[in-house]
Amino acid sequence: MKRLVSLVISFTLTVMVAFSQGRTVTGTVTDAADGAPLPLVNILIKGTQRGTVTDNAGRYTLQVPDGESVLVFLYTGYASREETVGGRTEINVALRETNEEIAQVVVTGYQKIEKKRSTGSYAIFGRKDLAQANVRSLDGPLEGLTAGVTYNSVTKKLQVRGVTSLMANASPLLVLDGLPYEGALEQINPATVRSVTVLRDAAAASIYGARAANGVIVIETESGEGAIQVMYDGMVQLKPRANLSGLNLMSSEEYVDYMDWLYRTYGDGRLEKKKGYYMNDLPRRWVERFRDNTITDAQYGTTLDSLRGLSNRDQAQSLLERLGVYHSHSVMVSGGDKYRFAGALRYEQEFPNDRRTRNQSFSLSLMNSSTFNHYVSMNVGMRARLGRTRTFEGLSAADDFYRSYAPYQMLYGAEGEALQFYRDRDEWGIENLERNGLPAERFVPAEDLWRSYAKGTSRWGRGLLTLTFTPVQPLRVEASGAMEYGWDRARRIDEKDAYGMVKLYNDGSELKPDGAHAFPRGGRLRQTLSETFSYTLRLQANWDQQFGAHRVTALLGSEIRERKDRISGSELLGYDPQTLAVALVNEADLSNGVTGTAKLNKQAFIYNLSRYELEPLERFCSFYTTGSYSLLQRYNITGSVRVDQSNLWGTSREVQWKPLWSVGASWQISEEDFARNARGWLDRLVLRGSYGISGNVPRGAYPVLVVSPGLNSWMASLSTLTVESAPNPKLRWEKTRTTNVGLDWSFFGHRFTGTLEWYYRMTSDLLGRRPADPTLGWHEVLVNYGKMLNTGVELTILGELLHRGDFRLNSNLVFSYNRSKLLSVRGVGESVVSRVMGPVAVEGYPFGSLFSYRFAGLSPVNGAPQVHLHRGSVGKKAESLEDLTYSGTVIPQYTGNFALTFGWKGFDLTAGILYYGGHVMRRPVSMYYSWLGGAVGYDRDYLHVWKRPGDEELAETVPAPSTESGIDQAEQYAWSAADKHILRADYLKLNVVVLSYTFPEQWLTPAKISGLQLIFQVDNIANIPFNRAGIDPEMVGAGVASGVRLRKVPPFYTFSLRMNI
Repeated sequence: MKRLVSLVISFTLTVMVAFSQGRTVTGTVTDAADGAPLPLVNILIKGTQRGTVTDNAGRYTLQVPDGESVLVFLYTGYASREETVGGRTEINVALRETNEEIAQVVVTGYQKIEKKRSTGSYAIFGRKDLAQANVRSLDGPLEGLTAGVTYNSVTKKLQVRGVTSLMANASPLLVLDGLPYEGALEQINPATVRSVTVLRDAAAASIYGARAANGVIVIETESGEGAIQVMYDGMVQLKPRANLSGLNLMSSEEYVDYMDWLYRTYGDGRLEKKKGYYMNDLPRRWVERFRDNTITDAQYGTTLDSLRGLSNRDQAQSLLERLGVYHSHSVMVSGGDKYRFAGALRYEQEFPNDRRTRNQSFSLSLMNSSTFNHYVSMNVGMRARLGRTRTFEGLSAADDFYRSYAPYQMLYGAEGEALQFYRDRDEWGIENLERNGLPAERFVPAEDLWRSYAKGTSRWGRGLLTLTFTPVQPLRVEASGAMEYGWDRARRIDEKDAYGMVKLYNDGSELKPDGAHAFPRGGRLRQTLSETFSYTLRLQANWDQQFGAHRVTALLGSEIRERKDRISGSELLGYDPQTLAVALVNEADLSNGVTGTAKLNKQAFIYNLSRYELEPLERFCSFYTTGSYSLLQRYNITGSVRVDQSNLWGTSREVQWKPLWSVGASWQISEEDFARNARGWLDRLVLRGSYGISGNVPRGAYPVLVVSPGLNSWMASLSTLTVESAPNPKLRWEKTRTTNVGLDWSFFGHRFTGTLEWYYRMTSDLLGRRPADPTLGWHEVLVNYGKMLNTGVELTILGELLHRGDFRLNSNLVFSYNRSKLLSVRGVGESVVSRVMGPVAVEGYPFGSLFSYRFAGLSPVNGAPQVHLHRGSVGKKAESLEDLTYSGTVIPQYTGNFALTFGWKGFDLTAGILYYGGHVMRRPVSMYYSWLGGAVGYDRDYLHVWKRPGDEELAETVPAPSTESGIDQAEQYAWSAADKHILRADYLKLNVVVLSYTFPEQWLTPAKISGLQLIFQVDNIANIPFNRAGIDPEMVGAGVASGVRLRKVPPFYTFSLRMNI
């Protein structure tokens, strides 16, 4: 009905203008992004009520009074445009979507459709949404902006609606400017991004076929419009050093007292003083006092007192850590009308908290959109990035250093001199090397840190070309292509005098003057090179036509894609970085082993040089079609079919050319006559549903035999071929069937909008490695054998709570629930140890399940951990899977974000709170070890070690060391994997507070500045854990049987300046 009224009004206006005096102006109105014609655009003569609308081809004809007339072009979801007629009789205009209305258009990469005609599950963000916070890359902000998207700050990976694969890539497919993108999100300059669309269900994403099961993120960048504009975006981020308290380490005094008690209690059975071997100060003095009786009690006590008063923590922090600083600067120039352009240059530099590391990068992007005439338009784009990293590796990172060395081992002396750490040989052993003409093995951490370093260089480039041809309306043909090239090289150099190189040289040399040397004296160069080349070619025809109240849209296309990687590694010995000289070595001797060398343990010296080269190749050939039908812009039906063929799955006919498809429907309830009485407060109410199948293909899976060459050092260095992947002609992609039901609403003049979604995702043909008959030549084979279920609910509510005068108050609530269950994954995690080592995939349980021993307390006899067995008895370790208990999943089932924005005049203050819940974690605990064969750690939990009967009754007591010569893994996990250490991992986090000020336009106009904004942001402010121990889940890293303690990352601060000229 509305369309009919619009046509009547347009006809009346046209007739009125036809009878007036003046000239006739004609032209075409198109979309600035892709050159597509825009129908039903309102064109008015400014200051009058006269005008017209464009037809289905975007063409218009209008009679104007004179050359002073100004035409105003108006179209929902697009920025208005004014054009003075002057002496022109033809005025072609390209309208651009506005940031405020960007959510009205869904960008899928293959097409753009009005959101009111879509049936799928989308989340759309414009420049305004992304600009509300300071972001270094696009991955982080998506977590709080949309439901169903989670971001792991450690792995730097995004996930959409849970996990749908056990071994394939779980990250969503990235699409940049209409074509699949192989690079990383960090390579995209956020300042150039116009919109981001997250496609979550099959109706939205299945058009991407076998790569869409994990969702699709479509990124559209700026291409310029209007007057030339210069934009500067600068950022400085400061990250203070983390506090050491989270590591829960003993002080020097605590450690000395604990070790002294251990030696006195358990004796010196593990202490064997050998000539030439170094022994730490504390055990060495204990042996001298209590076994050799060469020093007195007073001398022993003096040694302990001196060690108690030392602490290397401040020295280590000063050497290895610093205030983290990151800064970036981006300049973008854009503009144009018929020929539009946008170019941006960005520089980034980072000095992270790890003092050993420095990173920097340069990036460039250019986009050009040209409309040649009514029939032909072209988009051309280019992106490039150069990155460099440098890391000194002569000493481990700070946290590893604190866990590896006693706290009293000082890095510097009283006069600031760098001190030596003894590692393998004592002073006599070091001097003995020198007496035999070999270099001294002296490890001075403060100096050796800089003698081993890694340099990384990365280059990445992408070219894009799209040609659009409109021979007749409503047909539009597009030919597009993208090509990407990535090049990453890492060079790790160990200098000649680095401790590790000196030790290798000595271990490979005879211990006598003028002895033979199997290993060369010099440095070492280890290189890895990774190259990636990919291209996508697409040919597509689009049809979009209105027939009165009916609108039909269809597209048909084909696509070919290829990605080829070349990964290689090499190693050179005797390397001199100044002269580039290298040494030749006898690889066969090194591989077989050289005897009679200076190695302390007198065993053969074996060294295998690292050399490898891999060339994985992926090819896809695809055909696809989509169609949609809209009646009265109220009832919508969509459908899509895609057929993929690839070299990644089987050669058997029964698994080839299998279609992936989707169907969807939506109902604009608010447009119905029965909703007429609610139109005073109801702006939009839409019910939609969809069902479809999408796929996922793991990289590294091939249907043919894959082997790798090597050497067998035990058989005269014979060449060998190792089977990496057995052939499987029936290999097929993993398929995810998704059912999605959604309800969208908007109330009170779009002040309150929201979306409620329910989805059901069934993944079948999960890929995994299963045991095979070893007589075939391989012990396992990659097969499709599993099923996984994901169900969930998502809620998004946006509200303008208050807007009075200059004061504004807006809210954003995002909530997601996802529950997974593995329906069929037999053969995974079938042993006791593999079940408790960490998160596993077990049939009948959620993905990422934790299983634990049923703790039966510590033994009152010797303080050893005990577990309940399924047959009712108590033992020192589990004997079967029935002895274990399910503890929960480590994957959050509930995620949420709530943000409030207070605005007053040019000021905006935003605070965001994140919530993660419904999952568990293992509390980090001290290790249960064998006194005779295990390493003693520095965890403060050891201060509560079991010492006497009765201590086992105290909750904080930890096991006493085992007095056996060795304990197996199953016994160790009786403590670290006990169910008593399972904690809730739920937590609330005050994630971010952002204060911004936008300068008034009247202040900037005299300086010819169109916009100026200052932003101050604080991240990672506070966490509230919901577990009984008060442990912050973000301070527990992924471990084996138990978590690894991490330091609490303190709040960090970001300052930004954005300016438009």
